[in-house]
Amino acid sequence: MSDMPQILTTPSVPTSNRVGGLLCDNEEDHLIVSTSYIFKNPNTSIDVCREYVVKDLLGYGTFALVFECYDVENNTRVALKCVRNREAFTQQAEIEVKLLKLIHEAVTVSSDGNDSLGDGERICGGKGGETAVVQVSKFVN
Repeated sequence: MSDMPQILTTPSVPTSNRVGGLLCDNEEDHLIVSTSYIFKNPNTSIDVCREYVVKDLLGYGTFALVFECYDVENNTRVALKCVRNREAFTQQAEIEVKLLKLIHEAVTVSSDGNDSLGDGERICGGKGGETAVVQVSKFVN
């Protein structure tokens, strides 16, 4: 049996959002994502590009898809929320991200030294440089 990536986004046929000659979004404006897909965050305050490797689809709604990912830098499981590629959803997500950052600033660092909230900002995914608005939180079983 091969370890071929499994497409997690339904429908899985690309119809829009051309990046580097490839279509990246489906007819519902969700980014087409498979297992092993890599979201990258080059916008961190340090010189390291954070990477989140997709493991599974946790859930979905009108607003976004939520994936279980592996944070390569921190060696942890995280939940990554990938917002649909529609202006209204993107604007609302950016407001939510700003709110999460304000909350994050007010929350003290937990006793194990890890932040209680993850990143929340535009990050890139895949080889074509697709952009998505996402939020990253530590994964809780």
